[in-house]
Amino acid sequence: MAKFKFLVRRKAIIVGSAGQDGRLLAAHLAARDYAIVGVSRSSHDISNPAQVQALVREFAPDEIYYLAAYHHSAEAKQEAAEGELLGRSYAINVVGLGYFLHAVLENKRECGVFYASSSHVFAGGSLEPLDEESSRQPVSIYALTKQAGMQLCAFYRAQHGLRASTGILFNHESPFRASTFLSKQIAMAAARISCTGEGELVVGTTEAVVDWGAAKDFVDAMHQVLQLPQGDDFVIATGHPHTVADFARTAFEHVGLDYLKYLRIIPSKVTRPAATRIGNPAKLTRVTGWRACTDFREMVENLVDFELAAL
Repeated sequence: MAKFKFLVRRKAIIVGSAGQDGRLLAAHLAARDYAIVGVSRSSHDISNPAQVQALVREFAPDEIYYLAAYHHSAEAKQEAAEGELLGRSYAINVVGLGYFLHAVLENKRECGVFYASSSHVFAGGSLEPLDEESSRQPVSIYALTKQAGMQLCAFYRAQHGLRASTGILFNHESPFRASTFLSKQIAMAAARISCTGEGELVVGTTEAVVDWGAAKDFVDAMHQVLQLPQGDDFVIATGHPHTVADFARTAFEHVGLDYLKYLRIIPSKVTRPAATRIGNPAKLTRVTGWRACTDFREMVENLVDFELAAL
């Protein structure tokens, strides 16, 4: 992991500081003596351009990490009608980002901006590794708005010379995941069954193939991207495919169990088709030296250990 030394204490704004990545990034930056302002739904209104302007003007950050997002996991019920989903997604994934980019343009042009995009901007469907030049074919409202956010960053780079970067994030997990996410559900099931001898693991499929990484590695990548002199787009991924069955097997083996004895598959649990997406982080590695430090087994076992400790 690269080490950064600064003569003057640097300042960062984390938009979406209450989420998984925001919490891990805050700890990552605090360990490097950053002054941090966390922006969450309870602290700031990112839909108010005047508030965003005032925050950037008064705090004068060196770095802004825009991690806020409105989305659904593949196994979460859609809470809103499609029109409402589009409005919420566009407001958070695009419009709020635009307010921050414009505030940087008017108040501190040298500030770096990192936008958390998603592998969902790619259609996927094969094991062919996806990189920054791969065709983008968003197939959901979430992906459409993430693609729009990337285009907005590219616009401010090209037209105004801002140091705006996007990270195309593939799946990355930590104990801070919400219980609607499959990684959390598997880790919780393994821990609960090992402690009580009761329960089952319910999934929509065991065949889906995913590029899973550790979120703590991914926030390190975000930080390294904003140490670069110019903005750009970067795939952040491990490049290693694993199935849901691999994940479940690894989690249950960690507690001495065979996941197949507790497995129940309910296909209707998956609310949208699973599309294989494997990332190629070669560009990021070449430019920054970053690579995922946590292997798949270690990542899964860490998730299970957290749930065991919670029980």
